[in-house]
Amino acid sequence: MNTIQIAIRHFNGITKLADRLGVSYQAVRKWERNGVPAERVLQLVEIMEGRIKPYDVRPDIYPDPNWLPSYIRSSRVKPAGRVDCKNALGKPIAFYPEIARFFGSIETSVFLCQFLYWREKVSEQEIYKTREKIEHEAALSHFQQREACKRLKKLGYLEIVKKDLPAKNYYRFHWSKFDEDFHQWKTFSGNGSGNGNSSREETARCSENGNLRQFNE
Repeated sequence: MNTIQIAIRHFNGITKLADRLGVSYQAVRKWERNGVPAERVLQLVEIMEGRIKPYDVRPDIYPDPNWLPSYIRSSRVKPAGRVDCKNALGKPIAFYPEIARFFGSIETSVFLCQFLYWREKVSEQEIYKTREKIEHEAALSHFQQREACKRLKKLGYLEIVKKDLPAKNYYRFHWSKFDEDFHQWKTFSGNGSGNGNSSREETARCSENGNLRQFNE
């Protein structure tokens, strides 16, 4: 893990780190791949409050592994010792096991839950999120995201709209349809008794109006 990735974790995401540095999201992504520009090294060390040193960022420019600028409060540097991993876990995400049972797929559930937060804010309007951002937030690879989108589109819950130049993918979720199908599945699988896991496929086939699909086709 390089120093930019450490900083991203410390600030709980690229967006917050970019805000602190006064640069764009894309700039931070570029630094993550290619390294931090010389003129930004000390700024990064400063906002990290000495948790990293200039040497850690650019040893080609700062060869002394122990050097810190005098204006950085080195007293905030944590002494070596036992590390509490909780401080490095980053930001938690919402996940609903019942949605995973509904789809028969944890990845699809995690992907959908990334957009549930925006449901009350934008209803069924388009939402823009990059694959990179979703991967950072939910640890879903590009392949896993594609498979989740494919499943959601097939079931009629998701529409991908291309907008802007160059074209970007915007996600439009049909929440009313999802609500209807989920409610039917819960009804047929035992009203949320927790016993619907094994009967999900049978429930889909036995739906009275045929709205529910076979989820594991």
